[in-house]
Amino acid sequence: ALADADEAIRAMSRRGLAAAVDAASDAAAAAAVAGELRSVLRHEEARARAAAAELAFALAPGRGLAAAGEARAELVAAVVIAQADQDANVRRVADRVWRGAAEAGGA
Repeated sequence: ALADADEAIRAMSRRGLAAAVDAASDAAAAAAVAGELRSVLRHEEARARAAAAELAFALAPGRGLAAAGEARAELVAAVVIAQADQDANVRRVADRVWRGAAEAGGA
């Protein structure tokens, strides 16, 4: 839905994932959200990849994701790969996520 042609659907999807990011206070919930974001970071649509990277930035510092060590490591790895994206906006956001993860430790 983050890649839908309809702006209203993309906005609704982003709000839904943002709410999931905000609610991901335990390891299982954070791991589930991180898995979805990892998947979208590989989508063919640049807007979807950029939105997923922005949501990863919001999720990364959370305690829930910190407790989900493997899921956090996999999300950070996907962000590192996104730093080489063909789209400049995706690269910019992925770089911001990487710097935030590195500053928080464990990156």
